[in-house]
Amino acid sequence: NAVQQNYNVSISKKGEDYQYYWSIGYMDNEGIKDGDAFSRFTTRLNLESNVNKYITVGLNMNFSSRDESAIAVDTKALTWFSPYCSNDVNNPESANQHYPNGSNTIANPFYDRKYTDKKQVYMNLDGTIYGRLNLPFGFSYQMNFTPRLAWNESFEHKSAKNDAWAGEGGSSFRQHNKAFNWQVDNVFNWKYEFFDKHKVEATFLINAEKSQSWMTKSTNKGYNPSDALGYHGIHLGNNPTALSTDQYTTGDALMGRLFYSFKDKYMLTASVRRDGYSAFGQMNPRATFPAVALGWVFTSEKFMEKTSDWLDYGKLRFSWGQNGNRDIGQYEALAQLNSGAYTYVDPNGNVYLTSQVYINRMPNSQLKWERTESYNIGLDFSLFGDKLSGSVETYMAESNDLLVNRSLPSILGYASVMANLGALTNRGFELSLNANLINHDNFAWNSSGTFSFNRRKIKHL
Repeated sequence: NAVQQNYNVSISKKGEDYQYYWSIGYMDNEGIKDGDAFSRFTTRLNLESNVNKYITVGLNMNFSSRDESAIAVDTKALTWFSPYCSNDVNNPESANQHYPNGSNTIANPFYDRKYTDKKQVYMNLDGTIYGRLNLPFGFSYQMNFTPRLAWNESFEHKSAKNDAWAGEGGSSFRQHNKAFNWQVDNVFNWKYEFFDKHKVEATFLINAEKSQSWMTKSTNKGYNPSDALGYHGIHLGNNPTALSTDQYTTGDALMGRLFYSFKDKYMLTASVRRDGYSAFGQMNPRATFPAVALGWVFTSEKFMEKTSDWLDYGKLRFSWGQNGNRDIGQYEALAQLNSGAYTYVDPNGNVYLTSQVYINRMPNSQLKWERTESYNIGLDFSLFGDKLSGSVETYMAESNDLLVNRSLPSILGYASVMANLGALTNRGFELSLNANLINHDNFAWNSSGTFSFNRRKIKHL
């Protein structure tokens, strides 16, 4: 019978040249399992101000903190134990404290938790800071800065008072993780309409981004003479270890898009985008992706007037474009160094332990973007006074230069290398229908249905 509490408070105001919104929320959940509790605090702030009739600035920021330090019991014990077992977890003199059924194969689900101290907290801060400039003749410029900071702390200590862990003399770990990502978008836009027939819109984008992460973890065990301080005194153990990783990636993009419409009947969109990403090889960090789309509202033609009593709207569309995939690790294109030790015996029989540094991953300076080229043909329609509407489309996409961890013969000294390998195709068909069956003032009935299929084939690998 768990209790969940949720509280939210917000204030807002809108003036002639400004508006703001601020909210605070707190949630506490006991959880339906013993020890499954967690809590969360959130706050959000939105601000916008019109500096003058040309300039607008604002921000949207969010912060959240989540505490998951509780340790939930293993509910499988419900089926493992007899209901007549004695739960003497708080009685150290009882023979059933650790193993309630007298067998040392199944432990009391409350026992390990009793001798475990844990802290696990997650925090996130993210948002957008923006400025917008509106100029005459349909020109505008907007800059968005989008930062995101995430960090968490994971501490745990297993006490030597637990008879199963006494041999280690207690063990602990402390782990800190932090990640900071940011992205800057500069968007230039121009809209213009002339002669009440022609509409033109041009958009240009300049983008930059960076992602960084840091992790530090320390462990220890064998506390002497006591592990009473737990992870607060992790330096007091006899077997310390330390681990750390720092990683970062960078990216950039340039994009241009042009849209043209004549009488809202004939439409053309053309775009080209050039992306760069630091995780690819030094020879191919960037790739260019073009696209074009055509649209024709054929129900606006004069020869379709005779069908207006049953065909309300009809549009044919066609698109072709290329897109890229960069879903690989930060350093997959680079050689990776590792350290270790090996035993060396000289001609006199003397044995030495020698340290070494070696390459354990093969580099690939030619690693490049995975590229997908796709075609799409579609029909949008509305019939019988908008009683029935929907769309039909078919598509074909082919992916080349797939990002694959390619196996290598062991004679090379490497098990695999990240490479561009193979091609696959996707072909499919999609149909969606929406029906407004009944539409009265006090009752409405709408139905929708979809049908689709996709066929995927590996062309070569």
